[in-house]
This record gives sequence, C-alpha cells and structure tokens, in this order.
Amino acid sequence: GTLATTTTTGTFTPSAMLTPGTLYRVAVTAALADGLAATPFSSTFTTAAAVSIFPASLRPTSSTTTGSPVTVGVRFRSTVAYSITGIRFYLPANVTSTYTVSLWSSTGVKLATATGSPTSTTAGWRTVNLATPVQITANTTYVASVRALTASYSSSPLSFRLSYTNGTFTVPSLGGTSASTDVFPTASSTTNYFVDVVAAR
Repeated sequence: GTLATTTTTGTFTPSAMLTPGTLYRVAVTAALADGLAATPFSSTFTTAAAVSIFPASLRPTSSTTTGSPVTVGVRFRSTVAYSITGIRFYLPANVTSTYTVSLWSSTGVKLATATGSPTSTTAGWRTVNLATPVQITANTTYVASVRALTASYSSSPLSFRLSYTNGTFTVPSLGGTSASTDVFPTASSTTNYFVDVVAAR
C-alpha cells in the first residue's frame, strides 16, 4: 500500500481490497524532525461484513439438469454503491462441473468474469471470487450470471412475479434471466435461479 502524510495526518491506501468482516491491526512508528523516535501507535478495526441480494437461509424449491449448457442469472440494483467481490450461486447436491460467473451492465457490457469448479455432496451456496472487485453505482441496474457446463442449477419458479427487496438490493419483477448460449442472458422470467453477488463497502 501507500502512505500519504501531512504535518498532522497520515492516510494509508491498501494495495488490495481488504477482506470483508475481518479484524485488522494498524501499527505506526515514526521519527521526529530532530531524529528522535515518536511514541508508537497501534489500533484495530473490523471491516464491514459482505452483503448479498438473498439471505444465506434462502433455499430453492427445485433443481434442474438439462441436456446442454445453460446460462442463468438475476437482474438487480442497489440503493448504495458497492464493490462486487464475487458471484455466488446455490449449487445442487452431487454436482461436479465448471462454472463461469459474469457481471454485466444492463446493456450487456461484460464488466467481469471468473471461472470456478465448486463441488459438494450437499447442496448449498458456493462463491466464485472475481480477480478484481467491480465498483457498482447506486440505483443502476446490473446482471449477474452463471453458466454451468453440466447445466445443473437451482430455482424457485414464480419468485419474481413482483419485485423483491432485501436491504439495499432490489430485483425487479421478471428479474430472472437466462440464455441457452454463452452470451448476455436477456430472456426475462419470474424464476429465481439463485444467482447472487457478494458485495462489500
């Protein structure tokens, strides 16, 4: 990281994003103008916990395996700005596959993508982290998507007949998205495909 100082203050800028919900310690040692050592200073702080569109307790009502790869996603917006550090999705039980996650603008510009191969004998939320966090703007629509090579995904039909709001996040009605090919998913649906973001401030 870098340190910028004035006669009375110092500002440290980390070289990488700090991990959400983590305790950090700051230690400062310095020398005075006359060469004498200043009194060392130390302090601790905890970064804010990461947040997501859906609560961790939310569970899908079904899982689907199709004969060919499929892209599923969610359209969302937030009332505050965040850094998106990863995309998570609800993995069905006993699935082994490569998943490609992407974050898109509302017009289909790919802002970030990453690949992971999470596996588990039990169903549950799995996260694929982005190499570089993406800053999203408040009150702006984005799309998060997941493409599964084995075409296995979780869902809850009719979840987005009306808009869904949780904390600062809102999914509009027909906020589920899908595509049969590896492209920006534009087909709108009331189905919740259990694709989500991991966001930090």
